Amino acid sequence: MLGIENEKPEMDYESVVEGSRDKGSRVEGGSKSGSKKLTKNFKKKSNSFKITFLAVIEGIVNEFNLLRSDPNGYVPKIEELIKYIQPNPEPKKNQNFIYSQEKLPKTMLLNGEVAFRDMINILKVTAPLPSFEFKQDLVIEVPENSKEWFNKDVINTLFNKKKEELRDKYQSFSFHYDIGTCIPNVSTVLQVVDDNVGFSGSRRHNLLSETFKYIGIGCAKEKTKYCFYIVFAN
Repeated sequence: MLGIENEKPEMDYESVVEGSRDKGSRVEGGSKSGSKKLTKNFKKKSNSFKITFLAVIEGIVNEFNLLRSDPNGYVPKIEELIKYIQPNPEPKKNQNFIYSQEKLPKTMLLNGEVAFRDMINILKVTAPLPSFEFKQDLVIEVPENSKEWFNKDVINTLFNKKKEELRDKYQSFSFHYDIGTCIPNVSTVLQVVDDNVGFSGSRRHNLLSETFKYIGIGCAKEKTKYCFYIVFAN
């Protein structure tokens, strides 16, 4: 494991990503039949990737749905991660704090603990939401070249192409990306707190939206960092 403290045992996502398909068939907190269904949907068909991200994507979707199904119950998960927020020793514009957890990529934060506490207060009064349903046709594959992961032109081209392909099937779309860890609870907390200037709350909106019912996630990895392209639709 990567030094993450959890209320119950989690799968070793790093081992799964390095090729353990047996571990990849497990879905934390899901039923056996649900696991088989997700496994079928999540398998990557592209030959350009030698690594399967099956368990990673399953874990992220399941964690999103934990957040949505019980927003108030998700509060302790945010509280637990506050201890990893540190002042940035070399503060730059909009990078006053760092989320720093052993063996995980560091994440620059704007307001730090204040943003986490604000999110806690929001979740305490947020009503439960329906779970997202994963759709393979919503998946946008992340470029293999990590320099393109956050390139606005690349992202816009891929997202617009996806919307055009599916405009007769879905009514509305949204998108955001995340670059960091593959650990579901950490990734989800950082996305829903959304303490980053570049997103301005859009990730929080997507994750807690009443509009979107379906989700597709593409994933790529370079060294210890993961990139997720997340498409939402209705």
